[in-house]
Amino acid sequence: MTESEKDQKYYAEFFRLVGDYRGLHNRLLFPKEIENELPFFKCDFSGIELNIISAINRYGPASMTELTNNVAFPKSSVSRIVETLVKKEFVKRYHEKNNRKTVYVAFTDKGEKLCADEDNIYGSFFIKKIKSVLDEGERAKLLECFRFIIDIVSKILD
Repeated sequence: MTESEKDQKYYAEFFRLVGDYRGLHNRLLFPKEIENELPFFKCDFSGIELNIISAINRYGPASMTELTNNVAFPKSSVSRIVETLVKKEFVKRYHEKNNRKTVYVAFTDKGEKLCADEDNIYGSFFIKKIKSVLDEGERAKLLECFRFIIDIVSKILD
């Protein structure tokens, strides 16, 4: 097998595995067993709304520019969706006193409660599932594998 054929085979296998993981990732994030219990599901959020809520939940309050970078959607789309989430009273916009130019986005009390409820229900479900198939050592190894993958992919993308 030539070097080019090996590279092509590697490329095909790599992206097949990435595709397999994406399917598992979606099943992991949106488990059918509990979807009707999850607050996010009950709110009927769009995909981009979920991405924005997840970014604020993960990174905390952010400027519109930071939020746009975190979700990797066009700024105009993020602005439009933030406006929808403001009207639904899940997020609020604000300015810092020393910087009236920059617009920041943060959760309202309603948004914070929604995320806390989601995290509690999903977290309990997830931990129970993980513990049912992995012992403590295997769980540690799983985290190690994810850290390794993230490190490698970050290097590729830098």
